[in-house]
Amino acid sequence: MGITGAIISFIIFVCSNSPVDSVFMIELMMRESEGVATAVGDQDAPTGTSVGLFQFQHDTYDWAYEKVFGEGPNWDATDDPRTNEVRSIMVAHWMLENGYAEMWTAGREMISEGLEVECD
Repeated sequence: MGITGAIISFIIFVCSNSPVDSVFMIELMMRESEGVATAVGDQDAPTGTSVGLFQFQHDTYDWAYEKVFGEGPNWDATDDPRTNEVRSIMVAHWMLENGYAEMWTAGREMISEGLEVECD
């Protein structure tokens, strides 16, 4: 299932009280996964498979998730925790708000195209 209005609305809500531009965040998500929470990429990458709306690699998600929630994600769960739309949005938002946009290839591309992470 692809992007839904609820995903877009939640991103706008999360960005509403922060300097992060919701348009940048939505574009990042679309470039990474086309809005598909279960998207899988980089299957042959030496750094590991990327999963979810923002195509998080395991170690990056683990690190950032702990920064946001104070503990690591439940990797023993039936579903990969990176497919949780709400938590992935919150983790990606924290990363953008704290200057980590360039950790994504799409983020680097967007910045080089002149797009700004923060609202004016």
